[in-house]
Amino acid sequence: MAALAALLAASQALAGNAYDQSSTQPDARQKLLFQVVILSAGSQCSSVSRIFFRGEMPSIDAGGWAVRCPEGDYSVSVGNSGSMETRVLDCVTMKMLTGQCWEPF
Repeated sequence: MAALAALLAASQALAGNAYDQSSTQPDARQKLLFQVVILSAGSQCSSVSRIFFRGEMPSIDAGGWAVRCPEGDYSVSVGNSGSMETRVLDCVTMKMLTGQCWEPF
């Protein structure tokens, strides 16, 4: 899912890692970017009310975020290089797998 990468690339050249990319965006733009990623994954998200950077995940070379939508909370990972591949998992499932969703790594 290159939705996030396409939106970020439109506003600036790729600069290193996913956190650097998203943190330079205004809050409203960050929310829109994550909403697009969640919708592109086939999940429901009519708007984003909260974003929390959980940290880097070196094992998959990605940054991880928790994202709150009215329809539910999601764990979103964004690859740090190349196409900035995204992965979306609802927090209910994430909590069953790891026991956490909104805590830092």
